[in-house]
Amino acid sequence: MKVFFDTCIHIDISRGAQSAQQLLGGDTLRISPIVVSELLRGARTKKAEREISKLASQLLPVEPASWRDAWTTAGFMVRKLGLEHQNDVLLALSARSAGAMLVTRDRGFERIRELASFPLRLV
Repeated sequence: MKVFFDTCIHIDISRGAQSAQQLLGGDTLRISPIVVSELLRGARTKKAEREISKLASQLLPVEPASWRDAWTTAGFMVRKLGLEHQNDVLLALSARSAGAMLVTRDRGFERIRELASFPLRLV
Protein backbone atom coordinates (compact mmCIF):
# COMPACT_ATOMS: atom_id res chain seq x y z
CA MET A 1 0.00 0.00 0.00
CA LYS A 2 1.08 3.58 -0.55
CA VAL A 3 1.58 5.69 2.55
CA PHE A 4 1.60 9.45 3.07
CA PHE A 5 3.22 10.76 6.24
CA ASP A 6 1.74 13.93 7.70
CA THR A 7 4.19 16.81 8.18
CA CYS A 8 4.54 16.07 11.91
CA ILE A 9 5.75 12.53 11.14
CA HIS A 10 8.43 13.80 8.71
CA ILE A 11 9.58 16.24 11.40
CA ASP A 12 9.68 13.46 14.01
CA ILE A 13 11.76 11.29 11.66
CA SER A 14 14.22 14.10 10.91
CA ARG A 15 14.69 14.58 14.67
CA GLY A 16 15.17 10.85 15.28
CA ALA A 17 11.95 10.48 17.28
CA GLN A 18 10.35 8.05 14.78
CA SER A 19 11.66 5.43 12.38
CA ALA A 20 10.33 5.65 8.83
CA GLN A 21 10.99 1.96 8.21
CA GLN A 22 9.15 0.95 11.36
CA LEU A 23 6.15 3.12 10.44
CA LEU A 24 6.10 1.87 6.85
CA GLY A 25 6.30 -1.81 7.62
CA GLY A 26 7.08 -2.64 3.99
CA ASP A 27 4.63 -0.13 2.45
CA THR A 28 5.71 2.46 -0.14
CA LEU A 29 6.26 6.02 1.08
CA ARG A 30 5.01 8.84 -1.12
CA ILE A 31 4.79 12.52 -0.25
CA SER A 32 2.04 15.02 -0.89
CA PRO A 33 2.82 18.47 -2.32
CA ILE A 34 0.95 19.87 0.68
CA VAL A 35 3.47 18.31 3.07
CA VAL A 36 6.41 19.51 0.95
CA SER A 37 5.01 23.04 1.14
CA GLU A 38 4.64 22.86 4.92
CA LEU A 39 8.14 21.42 5.36
CA LEU A 40 9.72 24.10 3.17
CA ARG A 41 7.93 26.83 5.12
CA GLY A 42 9.60 25.50 8.26
CA ALA A 43 13.07 24.87 6.79
CA ARG A 44 15.65 27.06 8.49
CA THR A 45 18.84 26.02 6.67
CA LYS A 46 20.02 25.27 3.14
CA LYS A 47 20.76 21.71 4.26
CA ALA A 48 17.15 21.27 5.39
CA GLU A 49 15.93 22.68 2.07
CA ARG A 50 18.13 20.17 0.18
CA GLU A 51 16.82 17.28 2.29
CA ILE A 52 13.23 18.35 1.62
CA SER A 53 13.95 18.66 -2.10
CA LYS A 54 15.32 15.11 -2.08
CA LEU A 55 12.19 13.95 -0.29
CA ALA A 56 10.05 15.83 -2.82
CA SER A 57 11.51 13.66 -5.58
CA GLN A 58 9.15 10.99 -4.18
CA LEU A 59 6.10 13.09 -5.03
CA LEU A 60 3.10 11.01 -5.94
CA PRO A 61 1.65 12.23 -9.23
CA VAL A 62 -1.93 13.31 -8.63
CA GLU A 63 -3.94 13.32 -11.82
CA PRO A 64 -5.97 16.49 -12.43
CA ALA A 65 -9.47 15.01 -12.07
CA SER A 66 -8.83 13.63 -8.58
CA TRP A 67 -7.04 16.83 -7.54
CA ARG A 68 -9.99 18.92 -8.74
CA ASP A 69 -12.37 16.63 -6.82
CA ALA A 70 -10.24 16.92 -3.66
CA TRP A 71 -10.22 20.74 -3.82
CA THR A 72 -13.98 20.91 -4.46
CA THR A 73 -14.77 18.52 -1.61
CA ALA A 74 -12.29 20.33 0.64
CA GLY A 75 -14.10 23.61 0.07
CA PHE A 76 -17.28 22.20 1.57
CA MET A 77 -15.47 20.45 4.42
CA VAL A 78 -13.43 23.53 5.37
CA ARG A 79 -16.67 25.47 5.81
CA LYS A 80 -17.61 22.99 8.54
CA LEU A 81 -14.17 22.54 10.11
CA GLY A 82 -12.63 25.99 9.73
CA LEU A 83 -9.95 27.43 7.44
CA GLU A 84 -7.12 26.35 9.77
CA HIS A 85 -7.84 22.75 8.73
CA GLN A 86 -7.57 23.35 4.96
CA ASN A 87 -4.16 21.70 4.43
CA ASP A 88 -5.12 18.71 6.59
CA VAL A 89 -8.38 18.25 4.68
CA LEU A 90 -6.53 18.44 1.36
CA LEU A 91 -3.92 15.95 2.57
CA ALA A 92 -6.62 13.51 3.73
CA LEU A 93 -8.53 13.78 0.45
CA SER A 94 -5.34 13.45 -1.58
CA ALA A 95 -4.46 10.27 0.31
CA ARG A 96 -7.96 8.94 -0.35
CA SER A 97 -7.74 9.76 -4.07
CA ALA A 98 -4.33 8.09 -4.30
CA GLY A 99 -5.44 5.01 -2.37
CA ALA A 100 -2.82 5.79 0.27
CA MET A 101 -2.79 5.40 4.04
CA LEU A 102 -2.25 8.66 5.94
CA VAL A 103 0.05 8.25 8.95
CA THR A 104 -0.04 10.99 11.58
CA ARG A 105 -0.03 11.69 15.28
CA ASP A 106 -2.51 14.56 14.77
CA ARG A 107 -5.82 13.42 16.26
CA GLY A 108 -7.57 16.23 14.36
CA PHE A 109 -7.69 13.89 11.38
CA GLU A 110 -10.30 11.80 13.24
CA ARG A 111 -12.70 14.73 12.94
CA ILE A 112 -11.94 15.05 9.23
CA ARG A 113 -12.64 11.35 8.81
CA GLU A 114 -16.13 11.89 10.24
CA LEU A 115 -16.86 13.92 7.08
CA ALA A 116 -14.96 11.84 4.50
CA SER A 117 -13.56 8.35 4.86
CA PHE A 118 -9.88 7.77 4.12
CA PRO A 119 -7.28 5.28 5.36
CA LEU A 120 -5.78 6.67 8.58
CA ARG A 121 -3.23 5.32 11.06
CA LEU A 122 -2.61 7.32 14.23
CA VAL A 123 0.76 6.77 15.90
